[in-house]
Amino acid sequence: MFDKNLYDDYDLELCEAFAVDIEEGEVLTEFSTVARDYGLNVSLVINPDKSRNLKNAEYFKLYNNSRPDNASKIARIKFRSPEYVIHHNNGSKNNWFLNTAEKNMLMQLLRQPCKKHNGFSIWQGLILDFNWETGLDYEGTKGNNQSGNMPYPEYLPIDLKIPDYLELSE
Repeated sequence: MFDKNLYDDYDLELCEAFAVDIEEGEVLTEFSTVARDYGLNVSLVINPDKSRNLKNAEYFKLYNNSRPDNASKIARIKFRSPEYVIHHNNGSKNNWFLNTAEKNMLMQLLRQPCKKHNGFSIWQGLILDFNWETGLDYEGTKGNNQSGNMPYPEYLPIDLKIPDYLELSE
């Protein structure tokens, strides 16, 4: 039987950062760091929660540190619209509402080439990994799932346009 009282805030924060489901006693597979920028000291991560209905509310995470476990702030941002997703954060991470400079940084970062997925932007890398972690293989996303031809409509299209995240607001 799981007893949450056995864990302090730091333990719970580490469990969130490394996608450990302490209630089930297992490491979840649906966690992927898509990009780290050491100069800007940020990281972009996908971590879809199978227990949530994400239809049209799919999101990625932006941490204010290149190592998610060292971050003090986290922004959960929808793929399909310039909106935040607010959840309770374990440990000491605060919800992060980006200022104008941070929104510009995010837009520039998303357009950069993705080191993890050669030939794709970081934005497309987020889509590839989100779809992968929710059940669609890379080839299904790369080759087939495009806006005009959606054989897998329950997944994100690889050519999804980046929303204008300059319009993000609380």
